[in-house]
Amino acid sequence: MRHETCDILIVGAGAAGLTAAATSSGLETLVVEKNDVAGGTTALSGGTVWIPGHGLSELSGSEDKSLGKQYIDAITSQAKDPDDVSASSRRDMFLSKGAEMVSFMVKQGFRWSQTPSTFPDYYPDLPGAKTSGGRTLNPSVFDARILGDWYDFIQVAENAPFVAKFEDFGISSRPRASLKDLLKNWWMALKGIFYRVYLREPVTMGLSLTAQLLSICRSHGNVRLYTQTRLVKLVPENGAITGAILSKAGSEIEVRARMGVLLTTAGYARNQKLRAKHIGKSTDAEWSLTCRGGDTGIALRVGRTIGAATSQLDKIWGIPTMRDPLSGATIPAPFELAKPHSIVVNQFGNRYFCESRPYGEIVDAMLKRGKLIRNWLILDQNYRKKYSLGSLSPCRDAESAVNARRLFKADNIPELAKQIGMNHEALKHTVEQWNEMCKTGRDFYYKRGADAYQQFLGDPNMQPNFNMGPIHTAPFYAIEVFAGDAGTRGGLATDNYARVLDKDGRVIQGLYAAGNAAASIVTGKSPGAGATLGPAMTFAYIAANHMMSGTS
Repeated sequence: MRHETCDILIVGAGAAGLTAAATSSGLETLVVEKNDVAGGTTALSGGTVWIPGHGLSELSGSEDKSLGKQYIDAITSQAKDPDDVSASSRRDMFLSKGAEMVSFMVKQGFRWSQTPSTFPDYYPDLPGAKTSGGRTLNPSVFDARILGDWYDFIQVAENAPFVAKFEDFGISSRPRASLKDLLKNWWMALKGIFYRVYLREPVTMGLSLTAQLLSICRSHGNVRLYTQTRLVKLVPENGAITGAILSKAGSEIEVRARMGVLLTTAGYARNQKLRAKHIGKSTDAEWSLTCRGGDTGIALRVGRTIGAATSQLDKIWGIPTMRDPLSGATIPAPFELAKPHSIVVNQFGNRYFCESRPYGEIVDAMLKRGKLIRNWLILDQNYRKKYSLGSLSPCRDAESAVNARRLFKADNIPELAKQIGMNHEALKHTVEQWNEMCKTGRDFYYKRGADAYQQFLGDPNMQPNFNMGPIHTAPFYAIEVFAGDAGTRGGLATDNYARVLDKDGRVIQGLYAAGNAAASIVTGKSPGAGATLGPAMTFAYIAANHMMSGTS
């Protein structure tokens, strides 16, 4: 067995792990990653970071911290979650240190988008909410070739469409809704060409976030990064964690960490056995958007062996997903579900939730019905003429998707119902009922389009409701929708400094956890775009600073 030493050992090279490494300037830091590239789910995500009071724009000044607290308290008070007692103080820590983390990263060279986000908070009608954006930060476009010999630590998708930031999907998902939207999409395409001409390898969103953090770590010169390296177990000594046993290329390495070990290994979204045990048998890892090589629950396994406490293991960051009609890949579907000329029905042909509400709510509604319930997005030719369905844009022919049976097509509603195994009278009645409500723009059952968040996902060209439009123009289409997720929320119980706690609430010295390896600070509904990465990066920053301070 090989032996190594470092000051800080970080297990997991996603946003949390790389943030901690970027914070540890001057210390010997070792980051280990199970996959062959860094980033994990972060690199696949929109890269949004939700931080109230971040101070980088007029929309989010220092006074926004108190409003942010008011808003989060309003969300969590509705949940009535027993775990909220411990999460409450950690939320205060997040609100206190979030802006500090953002400022520190900027000083290290991290660049955020200069254009303030327009993404509203998910519950804009609650006290303290932002209805016109400001709390969500987007990474700027970044030239990945700046990484030099660290470029191999990221994986750039070939021929991927250029989307500068996550909220741009609001525009790109409606390319032909109006002349204005068409021109906006052309402008976005031209910007993509510009970036590809003037930058050697422009990356955006979650990949930009990953690459920028890697660049900071590389420039500091104190960080080593081992990929394809797996955590085997933690090493306890006199009641404290002093290091870990790792496995790399079939050989074991014992690493002694002088200041501490930080677990940022994500959750257990890809572990079907743990999903069935904690979330329920109605969930399926196949529909998760998490990194396929990660999220196996390693933090839970090694934590439990040393008596660590856990919390919120029954919760996920829910997001509806679907099979991309052209590629077959699992993709997020919130923008698709919220567009006019469409509804979501179950296998009995009935609507049972609001299609444009925050995606966590949609998944909760799906899971309550159980695994045997199938869900279908029903749309018509008006939808196809104006909006994208994953990579299937209005100008693309749908026949290949239909032939692959990822998309179903029919000349009338009864025939469509027959193709997807549904009672045609029930579906016909639901569509007729929907069309009648579209005449007034009022969804009497689920209040679709009733707030700023829902309207943001919809189509502003549709009046009087951005999210409502009749389904009456043949051909008609159906695509199956699944209860997916962007990761699990539950994990190791931690304190205000990200230190892992044992089952009696005592600190396990030398062991820290952040990101989805730790239980979320949000016990109720997700507050906004980036509510996973914001706390993940903040508590990784807090953990690194606490280790460097030498405070026990």
